[in-house]
Amino acid sequence: MADYNINAITRRRVFTGSAGVGPYAFTFEILDQDDLAVYFNETKLTITTDYTVTINANGTGSVTLVVNVGGNVPQTPVGSDQIIVVGARDIERVTDFVTAGDLLASSLNEQLDALTIFDQQLAEEGQRSMRAPVYDPALVADGGTLDMTLPAKADRVDAVLAFDTNGNPIKGPTVSGITTITALAADITTLADIEDGTVATDAISDTAAIASDVTAVGGIASNVTTVAGISSDVTTVANNVSDVNAFAQVYRIGATDPTTSLDQGDLFYNTTDEELKVYNGTVWETGVQGASGLLALTGGTMTGNIAFSGSQTVDGRDLSADGSKLDTIESNATADQTGAEIKALYEAEANAFTDAQFTKLAGIEASATADQTASEIRALVESASDSNVFTDADHTKLNGIATGATAYSNNDVDTHLNTSTASASEVLSWTGSDYDWVSTGIELYAENFTGGPTNLPSATGSNSVAVGYEAGADSLYATSFGSFAKATNQSALALGASNASGISSLSISTSNTSSAYGAASTSGISIGTLSKASAVYGMAIGPFKAFADKTYGIALGAETNADEFESVAIGRNATSSIIGKFAFNNNSDVNKPRQGGYYILSADTADATATVITSNHSSAANNNQIILDNNSAYSFSGTIIARESAAAGSDYASWEIKGALLRDANAASTVLGNGIVNKLYATSGASSWAVSLIADTTYGGLKIQVTGAASTSIRWAGNVSTTEVTYA
Repeated sequence: MADYNINAITRRRVFTGSAGVGPYAFTFEILDQDDLAVYFNETKLTITTDYTVTINANGTGSVTLVVNVGGNVPQTPVGSDQIIVVGARDIERVTDFVTAGDLLASSLNEQLDALTIFDQQLAEEGQRSMRAPVYDPALVADGGTLDMTLPAKADRVDAVLAFDTNGNPIKGPTVSGITTITALAADITTLADIEDGTVATDAISDTAAIASDVTAVGGIASNVTTVAGISSDVTTVANNVSDVNAFAQVYRIGATDPTTSLDQGDLFYNTTDEELKVYNGTVWETGVQGASGLLALTGGTMTGNIAFSGSQTVDGRDLSADGSKLDTIESNATADQTGAEIKALYEAEANAFTDAQFTKLAGIEASATADQTASEIRALVESASDSNVFTDADHTKLNGIATGATAYSNNDVDTHLNTSTASASEVLSWTGSDYDWVSTGIELYAENFTGGPTNLPSATGSNSVAVGYEAGADSLYATSFGSFAKATNQSALALGASNASGISSLSISTSNTSSAYGAASTSGISIGTLSKASAVYGMAIGPFKAFADKTYGIALGAETNADEFESVAIGRNATSSIIGKFAFNNNSDVNKPRQGGYYILSADTADATATVITSNHSSAANNNQIILDNNSAYSFSGTIIARESAAAGSDYASWEIKGALLRDANAASTVLGNGIVNKLYATSGASSWAVSLIADTTYGGLKIQVTGAASTSIRWAGNVSTTEVTYA
């Protein structure tokens, strides 16, 4: 907030370059460093890149130039250079007073100061404009004759400005006309000399002597003009006259073929035959014939036969091959015989299969034979479900029972299983010849398990549990439930087809057990098809391809990516590549990236040095600011709050910011289309605290810069929302 007067003064200062880079002091008041425009000679300079601004407590200040070889200020200014500092505050109003809201004197002062500055800027520009003196007649609108409106564009194009008898601007002579008259100045002088007898009139006498020739030329003036208009073509023909003559000897036209001056390749159009002919060195041959000698595309008639040398086709058919096929078709053959006609013809043949024979076959049982063997009959009997026949299987089963065998009792089973040797937490395992108790995890699988030994669950880690087809628990306290579940690190838990390879990690139904997916880091969580949490404490949850690649990263949704420390991506195709950034999306088309963003930014200052607020409270970098992707545009808005240490006092201030950014092919192309900073409130002790928005062309984003006060500890915080679109 400005807490000073806006004095009556011209808002423009012109300096010579004798002070070098400055500082160049201006005595008119400004509210912000962007209220100025600075020119070096005729070049408008860019703040920060070409100059810096210092604002005094009373609103006046100074400008210091920045020399940049090859830039807008290529060398230290000298006395012959000019430095112009002019007021250039954007004429806009960005603060509205809300009905029933606070109407603070500080806010009113700031708005009124801005209006006064706008008036002074317009007055300064008016002083540099062409205008009528104050003592001129009254304006037409006031009943007078003065009207300083310029002629319309169509009238004043290529014309000089003139004034009518009332002193009002009108269209004057054309610039081209004046130029023409200027070029004829010498001729005009000569004519004037002739007129007054200063120069002898020999030229006029000479012209009179050839008056008839001049008259003749005047009679064909249009022809002369035409020739003059094609003078370049006439020159071209003259330069190529030998080629023109040569062509006349090669190409001729007449009613009869020439017989003299003949050369091989000559062309002749015979108007009698209506043919273009070519001389072959001996006789004239037809080169191009008129349409009457050609077969019409429609309705043409050809006499005689056409002979083919091979397998040429007509309308896609090989007439030679098709003709051979036609020759083999029996005379009077038809293609529309009925089934009954064909059947009657067939049954008339000797040894034909008749309806009576078909009836006989239908009465014979399917697969019936007349030569079944005993083994075939036995197999048929054994296959019957109600035969109660003693089968080979029954015989094999009896052979497997030892003579005198008896049923085991529970005690017999306990003895056989060596229960007396078992210890706590041990499980029963087959040794190859008997069962024994071993100290491993628990391996469970369904009673109807149909896999082989390699498909059994494997719990090789101490106190581990593996349940399901090819489930694996390979480390201390590891647990895997479900087919193909893999828990390969301490206290890891895998549910369903997934891989939990990090300590104390959780992986659920990632549908792929390779190391490319699942929970691969300490305390990582991965849930969903082809999802992966690859960094410590990362969490990737989504129906498909959620990735948390950095520590504390969180990815929620299909095809989400949390690519930076403490970043959060929520919604389909959301991507967060900035530390601490929240990215939001619901866009199903990965090829048309657009999303929303949210940033929490902070910094501490102890003096009046400009400092960048970042998402990790560190120096500005390419991963802790509002950084754009290549070929992107962002719209942003947010608020900034700052207060000093309670031990020092109770000063505080707040700002509203908003604007738009564009970045093309690289970071250097980043531009701030419009950056608005509106100070919402500040205590008197915080009146000099400031916030500025700058396009960061080093990292390709928005640099939010805060400036505190000397010897004052201030804590700054900001939140910024973005709407983001990328279109390569």
